[in-house]
Amino acid sequence: MQLELPEKPIFALVDRERLCQVANNLMSNAVKFTPEKGTIVWRLFQVPGWQCMSIRDNGGGIKASDLSHIFDIFFQGYVATNVHRGGLGIGLPVVKNLLDLHGALIEARSDGEGTGAEFVVRIPAPEK
Repeated sequence: MQLELPEKPIFALVDRERLCQVANNLMSNAVKFTPEKGTIVWRLFQVPGWQCMSIRDNGGGIKASDLSHIFDIFFQGYVATNVHRGGLGIGLPVVKNLLDLHGALIEARSDGEGTGAEFVVRIPAPEK
């Protein structure tokens, strides 16, 4: 696990409990799909107008055909047989719904099977 934080704190107007739920779900998924001795990078950063969180792993990745459905309720894409899954396909849809309620965005990225995955959350930056 690697944590990458900016030099100065960044702030966002969010429901702290719900954002913790989002982060916990994304981190749990990363742990579930990352092999033993794999790498997970949790990064906080800013881009103009957004406060961002990224969770990237070097696990099994996501098939290109699954990316467009990853936030659909009950959707479970292809998973390698060596991954213990046990999910219902509701975690990522809940994450997306909670972020929608905050006016935030989420994007899933992967270059395909065996390349890992990254989930990027963008929360509107507070007005100055």
